[in-house]
Amino acid sequence: MLTVTRIKILTSLLLLSYASLKDLKYREVSDTVWLFFSIFALFINIVSFFILRYFYIDVVSVAYVLVLLVIFFTLYYAGAYGGADAKALTCITLMFPFLSEEVSLSGFTLLPVPVATFFYASVLSLVQVVLNLIHNLLLVFKREKVFEGINEPISKKILALLLLRKEYVRKSDLNLFFTPAEVTLKDGSRKLIFFSNSNSNFTVSDGELIFVSPLIPFVPFLVFGFLLFIVFGDSMVVKVIEVVVSILH
Repeated sequence: MLTVTRIKILTSLLLLSYASLKDLKYREVSDTVWLFFSIFALFINIVSFFILRYFYIDVVSVAYVLVLLVIFFTLYYAGAYGGADAKALTCITLMFPFLSEEVSLSGFTLLPVPVATFFYASVLSLVQVVLNLIHNLLLVFKREKVFEGINEPISKKILALLLLRKEYVRKSDLNLFFTPAEVTLKDGSRKLIFFSNSNSNFTVSDGELIFVSPLIPFVPFLVFGFLLFIVFGDSMVVKVIEVVVSILH
């Protein structure tokens, strides 16, 4: 692995880790981080390509970068993740635009760095489902009134246990760490909403026990996804795809 590539990996890990800590604590990452990340990426790649002649680039490489950027920002505008997540993926793409660059220690890579990173991060983020279920079941075992006043079919209640979290809320945490996932109907009953936002019409009182949709930042998962790619390449991605294909067939 070239020294330039090592510098790019280390810099990416440091900046992504810093951004993830800010995202976890404040749910916000300064644009200064992403600006420095992108400028450094462009600088080191220009030096590597035009001066050091370490990598080669062609029409396919250019198309791959443009397509990835379009996909990542399309997912952002579709609400799949937040602005910081889109900017992080953009910076990773700009940092590793050369398809000829060997980035993984395993040497086994078929997918571009940002694609494999995003895949790993998406899989890792599923841990939220397990954590939600454990949290909600503990409340059930404590005989808390988890579904009191909620007139929903059993299937939606099961989904709520997996995708939502029952919490004693504070108004100061609204739209920062979670959004309400219940709305009150005219008859006084409550309805679950799985894709809630700040426009939810559910009135929340401090200390009230309600279902919420946790706003878990994606950047920390990108950090671990990037690390998995550096260590294992995309061999684990290929194995997961093979398992899914075998199941479908």
